[in-house]
Amino acid sequence: MSIFSDKLKEYMEQKNEKVYGLSQMCDISRANMYKIVQGTRHPANVEMVYRIADALGLSPYEKRGLVEAYQITMIGKDIYEERSYIVHLISRLKKHKNLPVEWSRTEEDPEAREKKKFLYGKNSINGRICSVIKREAQKDGGKICVIGQPDHEFIRQMLIAYCENKDVEIHHIICMESRENGEGNTYNLSNFTHISPFLVSECNYMAYYYYDDVQSHFYNLNLLPCVIVTGDEVIQCASDYEYAIYDCGSERVKVFRKMFREFLKRTREIFKISRSLEDAGRWIRMHKIEAVLSHDYAGYLFVKKWEGKTAKNFKMLISEAGMSNKGLCKWGIEEKEMDSLKTLPVKENGKTFLIHSELFPIPNDFLMLTETHGNILLIFEKGSRYWGILEIYETSIKKSMYQFLENLDKSLLTESV
Repeated sequence: MSIFSDKLKEYMEQKNEKVYGLSQMCDISRANMYKIVQGTRHPANVEMVYRIADALGLSPYEKRGLVEAYQITMIGKDIYEERSYIVHLISRLKKHKNLPVEWSRTEEDPEAREKKKFLYGKNSINGRICSVIKREAQKDGGKICVIGQPDHEFIRQMLIAYCENKDVEIHHIICMESRENGEGNTYNLSNFTHISPFLVSECNYMAYYYYDDVQSHFYNLNLLPCVIVTGDEVIQCASDYEYAIYDCGSERVKVFRKMFREFLKRTREIFKISRSLEDAGRWIRMHKIEAVLSHDYAGYLFVKKWEGKTAKNFKMLISEAGMSNKGLCKWGIEEKEMDSLKTLPVKENGKTFLIHSELFPIPNDFLMLTETHGNILLIFEKGSRYWGILEIYETSIKKSMYQFLENLDKSLLTESV
């Protein structure tokens, strides 16, 4: 028995379908279908699961449930959850529309504000957070310092909406789950997914990490563990953002800014991001490339353009087999180079795999590279003029992404080419 066979039996009973009839509709032998239903054998790939789902007449929701059961059966629940975060993260690395924001200066003069104020309720706290971020974003050379987990959507939205394309720095310190306390790497991956909107924005955003037991550090007896500090103001919030203390007393704000600087010395950068494809080229030249994940073959040709070395067991993972001149142009490949690059024997350099595009929607202008020592580089288009060249430093995230490409299996792949 398996999770997949249990789910399949459940749907077969609901649809009043027998093994023999299902085997005929799916073009699978009766003996093999019986083994699949009993859980002693699994479908050869995810395409077979889709055939079974279609033969049963499953709804989109039911089909997702059957595919999920198959993936969990093939790789286990923990790895499935970890992989789901990475798939979700990659699918989010494309430009989004920002919330419209209001810039009128209708607020009271800072000198007239109360120096210290206790705040209760999310609406009151969110309103004050918005005002604090907005005022700092209006300055030349502003700086917003944040200590807290990145799962508060309102703060993310306000930072991006007010700070994008502005002369303001955002420094964010995040607590990552230590390995001793860990539930795999899923918590740290979820943190990285939460900050992904900053990666595709035009904000000057820098994220730092330290390790601790997150549950005890943020959610037990620490009263106000989340802090936002600007040049003139500070707001301390409870982890559930139901109560907070606001302060704009100059001496007290100065103390918080000093505390942040001292804390920052004990952290490390989560990632480094740059805009130039030449930076990606330098990285490729320095590393022995083990796997390339991209929408089409153009990603591999981009690596070849920079004379990147490939490992002995090189993998090429794509969602579509073709490529277009337009796509090649976006990767900085000149028109005169295109024909010669297209004739390169891609298959001779290793194995090529097709990824199921519905289960893993890879953005068109995206490239993920791994090298033999586990280093990761993500390249994606941030807008019509800029690229994001992202090198990840935090160990658990880097390890998860490396293993993700190393261990992709038939529960996500449609076929090998």
